[in-house]
Amino acid sequence: MLDVLCPLITESDVVSNELLNVILTNLVEPHKRELYELIYELNQCCPTILIAVLPQLECKLKSAQFQERLSAVALLARMFSEPGSGLAKQYPALWRAFLGRFNDIAVPIRIKCVQYCMHFLVHHPDLRKDITETLKMRQHDAHEQVRYEVVMAIIATAQRDFPAVAESEDLLHFVRERTLDKKFKIRKEAMSGLAMIYRKFLTEQSVPPATEKAVQWIKDKILHGYYMTALEDRLLVERLLNTSLVPYTLPPQVRMKKLYYLMTNVDANATKAFIELQKHQLAVRRTVAEWVELHRKPPTPAVQKELIAKVLHISSKFLPESVKAQEFLNKFSQHMKQAPELLQGMEMILNPNVSCEVCVRTTVSFVQV
Repeated sequence: MLDVLCPLITESDVVSNELLNVILTNLVEPHKRELYELIYELNQCCPTILIAVLPQLECKLKSAQFQERLSAVALLARMFSEPGSGLAKQYPALWRAFLGRFNDIAVPIRIKCVQYCMHFLVHHPDLRKDITETLKMRQHDAHEQVRYEVVMAIIATAQRDFPAVAESEDLLHFVRERTLDKKFKIRKEAMSGLAMIYRKFLTEQSVPPATEKAVQWIKDKILHGYYMTALEDRLLVERLLNTSLVPYTLPPQVRMKKLYYLMTNVDANATKAFIELQKHQLAVRRTVAEWVELHRKPPTPAVQKELIAKVLHISSKFLPESVKAQEFLNKFSQHMKQAPELLQGMEMILNPNVSCEVCVRTTVSFVQV
């Protein structure tokens, strides 16, 4: 449609009254998706033709019809957030009306608004204050999907434009608060996002003061997650410790420096959590080693009974969704019996003196077995 319209409409043309009448007339008709697409494309090739049209969308944002509000929000979010767009300054009343939809009674509309926040934060620094204020309300939203989208928007922004989040204490604190959310999927994304920011801090030569200040509590906040009652939270903390706080991919000497920095800068509760984490991992390694060792013994009824008991113990005590975990462990046990190289690889991984490099290389080789 844009290819057809551009040759017909230029900045120097006189605005067609008939075209404007068509647009303004059809704005009162619901469910006109093609019309909203037309408005978007007209804004791309000849924005001056919409001077009399865009203000009319304010009525659509406040319509009693859900679909009308959703269509208007989707269109304006796209137009306001595009790189180089100056519509928010040109139509301040329309921008304020759009911000009001962040508090819409309909959950899909609130979700749609929040999903576009990353584009605003990345492409429009001048609008970050407004967007931050709206996210402040939505991070406490009653609906879990809205809270989830808030965390994802901030983390996605940090991945695309790290300074946009690193320079804002408010955005970092929003993520911090969601680490205590009642839903695990939200806690998981918030913790993973903070860990990503911490790892970025470890590799950057210089970071904004807001990030440097936040790093002081990020490592504590992540380790404090080990006090959560859910097993999923504790497993998440163990993974984040090895992938972000003290990345296992680093050379041994560098990794030890990161570990030293971590342990000398965390609070007492985080230190206790770290110690408990190490004890737990040691217990897991010992139990798994005993289970793997059973595969070297003759398959007598007593050994088979002990294998079943070990699988039950590992799946119920160390893994979430114990029934599914038990099924996978039994399948893995069969593979180890049929593939000696897989059993040897497991024994190598469980060796206390194995290096991270060898461990990773061995784990990758499992895929080829």
